[in-house]
Amino acid sequence: MTRPFRFSVQANTTPPGEDWPAFARRIESLGYGGLVMADHVVGNGLSPFPALAAAAAATTTLRLGTLVLDNDFRNPLLLAREAATLDVISNGRFELGIGAGWHDRDNHSLGIAYDPPGVRVDRLGEAVPLIKRLWIEDEVTHAGTHYRHDRAHAGPKPVQRPHPPVLIAGGGDRILALAAKEADIVGVVPRTKRDGSPDRAAYSWETAPTTGPPPSPSSRAAWREPRPR
Repeated sequence: MTRPFRFSVQANTTPPGEDWPAFARRIESLGYGGLVMADHVVGNGLSPFPALAAAAAATTTLRLGTLVLDNDFRNPLLLAREAATLDVISNGRFELGIGAGWHDRDNHSLGIAYDPPGVRVDRLGEAVPLIKRLWIEDEVTHAGTHYRHDRAHAGPKPVQRPHPPVLIAGGGDRILALAAKEADIVGVVPRTKRDGSPDRAAYSWETAPTTGPPPSPSSRAAWREPRPR
């Protein structure tokens, strides 16, 4: 099935002299399909959930999403609740983008461990289906390797059923396999050498038992649009 291209704007601050709601309205009026926000605690960017909530109140058709949240920053129950709330107040316009994290300075700023890549991907692999359960089921009990919930309630049910679209982004074998299994939208973040050829060593960093930080993702990304429900 072919689908039309959809263009979004990624922004975490407003242009000089323009307030955030007006900025969101201008993006919508120009015909963009969405406004997406990153999730870093270093720098002076706006926090994604309150900023997207304000954008939702200022617009009517603009899709709103995260590109992407760092899974390790939030407990799945709290994340599911925040995301469902945003989907409700936007009348079903939210898309959850999530990844395993790559910027070690974020973790150091928060005072949380920057675990090896394989551990972070494993944790993401447990979190995503758990978040979906929290959106769909009235009560969730879960006892996993990384998360435990006892009769958890995630608050309001999302407007989009069975749940908002989930985007998983990354550039390594394991995280892209996870995206193919669990995501509605796949963010492909390739890693290349200076000559433009694929950097297989970097591409597979999620599988390496190393404690060092991964290389920064390339600025190029390709997206697979949501599959029909």
